Amino acid sequence: MLGFRLQHLLLPRLTAWQSGFRGPQMACIRNLASIVLQEERETRGLQRSTRASRSNSASIRIVEEMGSEASRRVTSLITAAKNSRDWAGVERALAEASELNTVNYNAAMSAALKCRAYDRGMELYEQMCAAETRQTLPTYTAAIGNFARGQQYTQALQIGQKMMQDLQAWEGISRDEYVDQVELAYMALIDAAAQVGDVEYATSCLEAVRAACSKPPSIVLHGAALNACKNSKNAAAAQKLLAQMRQHGIQPNIVAYACAMAAHRNEPLASINALASTMREDGVEPTSAFLEEHVASLIGSDLSLSNLNAMLSELAEDRLQVLRSVLESAKHRGIQLTRMTSVVDMQLDEMSP
Repeated sequence: MLGFRLQHLLLPRLTAWQSGFRGPQMACIRNLASIVLQEERETRGLQRSTRASRSNSASIRIVEEMGSEASRRVTSLITAAKNSRDWAGVERALAEASELNTVNYNAAMSAALKCRAYDRGMELYEQMCAAETRQTLPTYTAAIGNFARGQQYTQALQIGQKMMQDLQAWEGISRDEYVDQVELAYMALIDAAAQVGDVEYATSCLEAVRAACSKPPSIVLHGAALNACKNSKNAAAAQKLLAQMRQHGIQPNIVAYACAMAAHRNEPLASINALASTMREDGVEPTSAFLEEHVASLIGSDLSLSNLNAMLSELAEDRLQVLRSVLESAKHRGIQLTRMTSVVDMQLDEMSP
């Protein structure tokens, strides 16, 4: 049934969509079209269903075929060290292995992300490529994360393009896994774009997911794209994304609104007030983290103890009034002030006549 849905909703869009997108997005559509054809073969009895055995999944086969006892021990040690954010422990586990397989590399690159050992994560991916070790979707997503956070954005996107073109990495995906795997792949790319504030690429990835899955991207992917708006201080793009979420029946949450508010650092007071008003209308309650973003946008700059007094003294009276009102309302509602918003609150008290 899924094959029928994709065949009729996805493939007719291919020509029009191809004119608007290039690179990873287009390659993904080609790959996903091959999945549709695979499922069509299954329905006609020409190919055994991927549901027959989980061993038909390429990534599962790697675990089964390459998972020797020694390999599983290395992976277990890496995972334990990762959970403790113990990068030295990860290195000890790697040193114990006589030869690393796909699962070991994937675990180590994932640990590098969590431990913020991005340079080492990039090295591991390059080592994996040099050894011509089989790569899977978890390989690519972990590598993209390490390269993006290691300030190698161009290389991160190149790995993303390779991921979308690697049919072997996508084979064996079941109907139940289809949307989740597409979203996980694009989540890595949107998150990479967010690191450098590349709103155009992040939003193009959302469109790719919408076309590939014939449904709106999840709230998590929208949140990642809003993070790109935050990091580029692009308020217009943030407002557009929030509107698109509502249009597709996705209720923006506090994380989405916090990113959107952070994108309003350099915006007029009316725009900041309008965003806060929309959030109230949506019934989303502010948190301490949102309050800090709201206060920073009203001040017009990221909060810093070193020059906070100077920034407040130069603030226009209308912004000062709204700032006092926002902080008083937060305290009245029992929202805990952060260290920075507490200092702002105290400074405002000292400025009062």
